[in-house]
Amino acid sequence: MKLYPKRRVFNARDKLYLYYLLISHFVLILFTIVFTIQKFYLAAFFEAIMLVPFCTSFYLFLLNRLDYSKWIAVTSSLVIVMIQTNVIFTPSSGFQYMLIPLLVISFLFNDLNQFRNRIFGVVFSIIICFGYFISSSYQFFGPVLSIDSDINHLFRIISTIVSFVALIFMLYMYSLQLAKTEANLSYLADHDALTKIYNRGYFASIGQAYYLSHKEKKLPLSAIIFDIDNFKSINDNYGHHIGDVVLKDLAITVNAIIRSNYIFARYGGEEFAILLENTHLEHTLQIAEGIRSKLASLCVAHQNSCINFTVSLGVATLSDKHHSFEDVMKDADKALYISKYRGKNQTNTI
Repeated sequence: MKLYPKRRVFNARDKLYLYYLLISHFVLILFTIVFTIQKFYLAAFFEAIMLVPFCTSFYLFLLNRLDYSKWIAVTSSLVIVMIQTNVIFTPSSGFQYMLIPLLVISFLFNDLNQFRNRIFGVVFSIIICFGYFISSSYQFFGPVLSIDSDINHLFRIISTIVSFVALIFMLYMYSLQLAKTEANLSYLADHDALTKIYNRGYFASIGQAYYLSHKEKKLPLSAIIFDIDNFKSINDNYGHHIGDVVLKDLAITVNAIIRSNYIFARYGGEEFAILLENTHLEHTLQIAEGIRSKLASLCVAHQNSCINFTVSLGVATLSDKHHSFEDVMKDADKALYISKYRGKNQTNTI
C-alpha cells in the first residue's frame, strides 16, 4: 500500500512562502521572456537558470518538506540578489527589485512570538533599507549586461510598485494570523478542550453577570448541575479513552436538547452545569427530567455493544435568599447530592 505524506495545516507564514514562490516563478519567467525579446540573451540565460532552484523548492513544498524547501529558496534568493544587483541591473534598480524578497526572507524564518526573533527581523529590515539607499548613491559595480536605460527605469518603477504591494500584503497576512491566534486563545480560555462546550471559569463569570441583571430586573434565573453516576466504573472497565467518548457524547446530546441561549458548561471531571435565563423552577425541572431521560437511553457504541449510563441532577432557582450566583450553584449542588443520596438517576431541588 502506498503511503502518502501527512497533510499539513498551513499557517500564515507557510502561505506567505507559497505566494513568494509563485510570484518568484512568474517574475523570473517574465524577465526571461522580456530579455529574450530584447535580445539580451545572457541576461535571459541567468533568469532561466534561476528558475531551477525555485522549481526544486516548489516541488519540496508540495511534498511537505518545508524546511528543505525554504533553505533552498533563501539561498537562491540571496544569490539572485547579488546577480540582479551587480550583473543584470544597475545596483539601485537591482536592489530595489530584490527588496521585497529580502524582507519576506526576514519573516519566513522568524517566530515573531519570540522577542529575539522580532529584534532580528527589525534589524535585518533596517540593514536592507540602508543597503538600498547606499546602493542608490554609490555604484560599486557596473552592470556586465548593457541594458537600455529606459527599460532599466521601467523595471525600477515596476519593482517599486510590486515591493509596496507585496509589503502591504505581507503585513495583512501577519495581521490575519494574529487575529486568528487571538480568536483561538479566546476560545480556549472559555471552552473545555475535550467536550468543546464552555468551561467552569466562563460559566462562573457569565453566571454572576446574569445573576446581577436578573435580580435587578426581577427575572427568573435557574441552574442545573448534574454528573454521571458511577463514572469511575466506566473508566475502570473500558478505559479512560472510552470515558472521554462518553463525556463527548453527553455534551453533544445535551446541546441538542437545550435552547441555544442556555449556557452549558463542563463544571468538573464528569460534572456539568446549565444556566437557564428567564426560566422558572417548574420549567427547569421539566428540562432536567428530559435530560435525565434522554441520557438514560443514550447508547455509547463500544465494539459490538452499548455502554449505558445515568445522571443525577440538582436544580435551583434564583430567590431573595441568594446573595450571589455562587449561592444559587450551592443550592443546585445540594440538590444534586440529595439525588445521589436517594439512589441516583433522578432530579431534585431544595
